[in-house]
Amino acid sequence: MKANSAHSPHLIWLVGLATFALLAAVDILRYVPPLPPMLPFYLKLPVGIPGRAEPLVATGGFRTGSVLQVYFQDEQTIYFSHLANGQEVVSPRITYRPGLAYPCRLEMPALATAGTAPTAKTGILRLVVNDQDVIRHEVNLTPGNRNCVYFGENPVAGVSFGKQFNGEMILPDGPKLQGGASGLFSRQARLRSWQNHHGWHLLPILAASAGAVWLTRRFLPRRIADLPIRTLLGRLTKNSHAWFAAGVLANGIAFSWVLTSGNFSFIYPDAFGAFYDFQAQSLLAGRWDVPEEALGGEAFKVGGKIYGYFGPTPALLRVPFVLTGLGFGLLTRSFLLSYFVAVLFGTYALLRHVTRLMRGADASPAPGLALLALCATGFGSTLLFLASRAYGYHEALLCGVATAVWSGYFSLRHLATPATRWWVTALVLGTLSVQARPPTGLFALCLLGAVALVQLVAQRSTRSGWRTPLTVGVLAVAGLLSLQGVAYLKFGTFDGAPLQYHVQYTPERIAQFDGKKFHLANLPTNLAAYVSSPGFTVSPRFPYFRFKPVAADRSSAKIDIHEPAAAIPGAMAGLVVLTAFGCASCFGFQSCRPPIVVVGLATLPLLACLLTFAAISHRYTADFCPPLIIAAMFGVAFIDAKTGIRRVAAIACVCAATAFSSVLTLGLSLHFQSEVVWGVPEEVHESHRQWGERVDKFFSVPTR
Repeated sequence: MKANSAHSPHLIWLVGLATFALLAAVDILRYVPPLPPMLPFYLKLPVGIPGRAEPLVATGGFRTGSVLQVYFQDEQTIYFSHLANGQEVVSPRITYRPGLAYPCRLEMPALATAGTAPTAKTGILRLVVNDQDVIRHEVNLTPGNRNCVYFGENPVAGVSFGKQFNGEMILPDGPKLQGGASGLFSRQARLRSWQNHHGWHLLPILAASAGAVWLTRRFLPRRIADLPIRTLLGRLTKNSHAWFAAGVLANGIAFSWVLTSGNFSFIYPDAFGAFYDFQAQSLLAGRWDVPEEALGGEAFKVGGKIYGYFGPTPALLRVPFVLTGLGFGLLTRSFLLSYFVAVLFGTYALLRHVTRLMRGADASPAPGLALLALCATGFGSTLLFLASRAYGYHEALLCGVATAVWSGYFSLRHLATPATRWWVTALVLGTLSVQARPPTGLFALCLLGAVALVQLVAQRSTRSGWRTPLTVGVLAVAGLLSLQGVAYLKFGTFDGAPLQYHVQYTPERIAQFDGKKFHLANLPTNLAAYVSSPGFTVSPRFPYFRFKPVAADRSSAKIDIHEPAAAIPGAMAGLVVLTAFGCASCFGFQSCRPPIVVVGLATLPLLACLLTFAAISHRYTADFCPPLIIAAMFGVAFIDAKTGIRRVAAIACVCAATAFSSVLTLGLSLHFQSEVVWGVPEEVHESHRQWGERVDKFFSVPTR
């Protein structure tokens, strides 16, 4: 036995190899070779829309970039404009023929110096179209990273913010130029350039790998660090922590793949992804208003200043990055992934707590069921759908869900064993949740209040035992009212979103729903959208599931916004089935009755708000995730306590429901990303089209 172990690879070497492979892959995939000082290409212009501006080249970071744009004066007349550091250079008017390929050459200082540290502050911009100089001018130089160079789109800023070029930029050797600068080079050319310019990076990568080996050997018990891999894997298959780690990794990769459209670029200036950076900047300056460019069509104008209805919690988490000047307007994707992982950790913490409630303080969840719980929460819920677009709406939702789930965990800990540290943490996280996404915070603080109510009733006969529950309940209400407090500081009214100040809302539009956000008349329509109506159609073509167009509402409902939505029993089938098992646990385990009751009570205000709200959207189904996740963990623990055929049947039922909701959510996410939502880079649309064609061809589906 010892002889075999001596020749088997050990954990520490596996850690070193994995670290080396991961760091090397990231470095190579993110590398962009030096850009040519002169870029030749063919330009095909579409039929012009008078007054429209479309980007050709954008470089740099948010508000610090250079943008070359084409302006359409009429259907066949254009002029080019270059913007950098407040300086604009404009070409003469040019007559063109739509669809004709014009040979062009571009010498742009921001392209030539990308990835370097130039000493000059200006450079010569030259644009040649059809062998004629249309621009030749000294312009401000804005150096930047080569990963922040974009063709045919402008995510960095400017008047064409978020728009795409509807024509074509074609390289001399044939490929279409769209998206990042890596499209200028083949994979082989990028790898050769990396070897020549960044090959020395292997040294720090090797050093980091050696450091990972040393840390593993230093902090892991020697009996584990020196285990043969085969023995270690055998032990890990019986450890719930290992299955949890595998679940986090699998869900995180899937979320990241959808979020970044497969390129795993987490530092990116997404359209409408910089609001929280601007808000953090304003908070540091002691004010609530933000620049107009931070909000665009979501601005509230009060007293000549611009405000957003979004709560400040995500902005507070941005403060360290704004203080250090890191990643302004580039971090939305990174924060979304962080919140998603935080939800998974909160799910596992809840599962372990509930398992101990049912089976004793030393009990642990079954490894396979821990993985199933994470899959139902991640793959099989609307949380994955939120990865379809990195912008403020989805960041607010994921931040609210993450803080609400953790607040719920600490509230249940306080219910089981009352302690100041539990309810204080639950209160802080619940208040942060309500300041990120009011519905999720409403649930979290109502849950804490329900716990306080149960404890108040239990302690009503004691002389001083009622004081702490009463204090907790009052503070939970204060946490809810903080929403109105922040609203008053911003708008001068306790209304969290006074639509009369919103730039998109006219008196006529407000009158259509009587100026009120909640109506009992909306109950049938919202119930149908979130509970009974599937909301999707099935197609033989990839991605197989698509949102069903919203039919004209002929009811008496007062709905202002009615976007496509898939009903929760389908979109989150795994969580719904587990929630049903969780409710059933009340009948078999007395210890589960109080927590299930308080979760149910806390969900009622959330249901009342969302089912009477004047807006419907699939992303709003994420507001239901905190109560579903908490109740579902009782369902997992309930199944774990069963044996024999009942356990097998229950697990099979949950697996089938989770698989269905996972496939459905992935399909709807890709459909939303590729065909519905605005602000997605054009290269993503092209990538989706190519994926669809390949998959359909593989399964012999007729071409589109």
